[in-house]
Amino acid sequence: MNKSNFWGLLFMALCMVYTSGYSQEEELTKEICDQKADFILQAEQYLPHIPRADIDAMINYITPCADLDYSRVSPKSAYAKALLHLQKGDVFYPYPNSNPQDASSFYFNRSAYYKYPPGMLARGINELSNVYRIKKTPKYQDVAEDFEELLTQGFESDIVHYILGYLSLKNLATREDFTSGTQANKAKMHFESSNHPMAKHWLAIMHYFGYGVPLDRAKGLQMLSASDIYNSRNLLQNLQNQNNNWIPISAEERLATVENFNMLDPATTLIGDRNIKTTFNGYFLEFDWLVKGVKRLIPITFSITRTNELYNKDEFVYELIMNEKISSGTGWISNTNSDFETISFAVFSNNYKELDLPVKNLMRDHNDLDSLTYSIKSMQLKQAVIDGKSALVARTTWQSGLLITDFHEQLRSPFSMILYPEVPTSLTEQNLMINNTQSTGSEIDKNFATIAPNPISDQFTITYTLDQEAEVQVGIYDFFGQQRIQVPTQKSTAEATQTITVNSSGLSSGTYIIQMTVNGAHYSKMVIKE
Repeated sequence: MNKSNFWGLLFMALCMVYTSGYSQEEELTKEICDQKADFILQAEQYLPHIPRADIDAMINYITPCADLDYSRVSPKSAYAKALLHLQKGDVFYPYPNSNPQDASSFYFNRSAYYKYPPGMLARGINELSNVYRIKKTPKYQDVAEDFEELLTQGFESDIVHYILGYLSLKNLATREDFTSGTQANKAKMHFESSNHPMAKHWLAIMHYFGYGVPLDRAKGLQMLSASDIYNSRNLLQNLQNQNNNWIPISAEERLATVENFNMLDPATTLIGDRNIKTTFNGYFLEFDWLVKGVKRLIPITFSITRTNELYNKDEFVYELIMNEKISSGTGWISNTNSDFETISFAVFSNNYKELDLPVKNLMRDHNDLDSLTYSIKSMQLKQAVIDGKSALVARTTWQSGLLITDFHEQLRSPFSMILYPEVPTSLTEQNLMINNTQSTGSEIDKNFATIAPNPISDQFTITYTLDQEAEVQVGIYDFFGQQRIQVPTQKSTAEATQTITVNSSGLSSGTYIIQMTVNGAHYSKMVIKE
């Protein structure tokens, strides 16, 4: 029997049950409601093939049991109703004057509230998968609590362990310190306890990057190659075609953005007075999930002008240039907290919007998603002296965090900006812009090297003179923070002029960062290839 004939007969039977099985005045019982829900659940796999009118009839059929009074005793009914609404994508207003909600989300939540295991599982998976028409940030802690309870019941343990491992690895459901490693250990335990292929996929990632386990890239690649799922095949290919080393920053930059951020001074002096435009140039820093290192460093130019006072806040206009894309908008600065100021890009007003940042997808296990959009609502502001220069340090908060809009998923590890209040240096200048850090021996002149030509072509030279013996390393990074060229380490002698010739024929047109490391100290310069 084909699906159409099957569903024709099944729907006729449903109508007969609905019209003659009992009277509307008869009191519903758990047994009756469970039977009605079972009738729908037997057809779950066929729901995509059922006409919408028939789905509506099935919704009417189960609705009396899914209402609040009866769903307490038959949460299976709420679950069945949720599946039907999910198939249609229904949105409704559950209460007078309430905001619209996805009907499927509403009834999945109801079935989960009354501890129906399939409802608890479906609620968590659908929230994390971002399947609803009305997008909202998942309630990660609620999902984790439900899934921990499902483990005690032994319900669908493989997928439950996988999702709990994912939440732990990305520290989505707790407020624990990023650097403690506790959540990574939990993630490893959950992934190893699951036979779900995505659990093995993420366990391979942990080994490849050293998250909670010793770094073993060969093992990580072997685990990915042993998997036959789409995600692992794509990630294996992309990891082998890109540089995945952490990007070096100075010790003072690390302290200012991570360990010592809360001890820094409030940012009270670096942003100009009202109607005065202050321009900064610096970097957007993205740390890995355990804050072991920087996986993305992108030069940015940020201009901000305070305008009007608004409810003890200063409204401002801004412009941010990143990856050659200009973002502009309006927000506000709150200085009601004496420990820090908060810069907010989104409030409950049509005049404000989140700050959207375009970035490359580094963990690309879907080839159709090469780039991502990071959305920031607010950042805390501090000021510090970093490597001898006054700097504005901005960091996302745990509460608002940073949202990957493509997945509607929050990231909890700190995302920072280090901004120096000065007019951006021309990209065609010859002298290096220096962040002189961790130097050993005598100090190095900040203008010790020149690059020619600049703009660069298919080949360029770096010429420099040092007053000490040194090991010199050169790396060229794109604007996504990915290393594109690594020059072999050079042994340089004191007082001798050295020239390094770099083959840049493989670079496409665009803007790049040339970073030199001299005895552990980092110096960087932005150049253009035409």
